[in-house]
Amino acid sequence: MPAGGYRDPRFRHADECEWIEVMAQEQNGKRISAWEKWLDFSPTAMCTETKFDPGLIVPPRGRNCITTVLVLEGSMTVGERECRKGMHITLEIGTPMPATVAGPEGVRLYEVRVGDPTTWYVHNDPFDQLDFEHGAVPLPAPKLDLPSWLSDRDSIYQ
Repeated sequence: MPAGGYRDPRFRHADECEWIEVMAQEQNGKRISAWEKWLDFSPTAMCTETKFDPGLIVPPRGRNCITTVLVLEGSMTVGERECRKGMHITLEIGTPMPATVAGPEGVRLYEVRVGDPTTWYVHNDPFDQLDFEHGAVPLPAPKLDLPSWLSDRDSIYQ
């Protein structure tokens, strides 16, 4: 630790981070995904730049942490709420995010997760509760290279 007992700030430019596929589904024969750049990932916080391909459907889910989301570009519908550039969402621990559908141009987000970022779903079979009239089929979760300190490595992205 530096003088004064404070920790040094951590710096990382988004251009230094690779896009990581964290969720995938097939719609009308085409693979579409959710992608993240892990800007900071520590036992206390996870900061991501996130993008959803156009039309991606994410089932209602929550995380075991406080989560904030800021829409940077594009749009998404969260439950019945249209969220465009500048919209901020806060989810307390135990507050699920309603079903989310990326807009026709997709959406790019900045997310901060303070605490354990593992995911839980509102329904036992989360995709069974969604309307897949557009031909969407969930695909297996991509395998991720997660830190060893994460207690439940299988449920960060189910």
